Amino acid sequence: MLSAGTVGRAASTARSAGRMGMEKGDIKRAKEDRASRPQDLSDVEKKFEQQVAELQESANAASFTITTKNIRPRKTDMDVSRLGLAWTPWIVRSGGKTEPGFGGMANEES
Repeated sequence: MLSAGTVGRAASTARSAGRMGMEKGDIKRAKEDRASRPQDLSDVEKKFEQQVAELQESANAASFTITTKNIRPRKTDMDVSRLGLAWTPWIVRSGGKTEPGFGGMANEES
């Protein structure tokens, strides 16, 4: 006669055996996956190098044409919120030579 405890233990053992089988399959798949990783990495590196070379060729500065276009601002695009003026005195000597006329730096000779 089978008791409930015996049936429960048998079911638990069967589940454990099933999990062990799945884990062995997981290990096998992981080993296969690990074996293929270096090749995958090599393929990704080759593709990356090809894409870099293509980008460098297409981004050659000599292949671009630069044009100039003047864009005039509209009055509505301008907003003057502050206005300042900076001024320093300068002395123009004979012969057109300029000297600062502030801070005692000016040479009084002509």
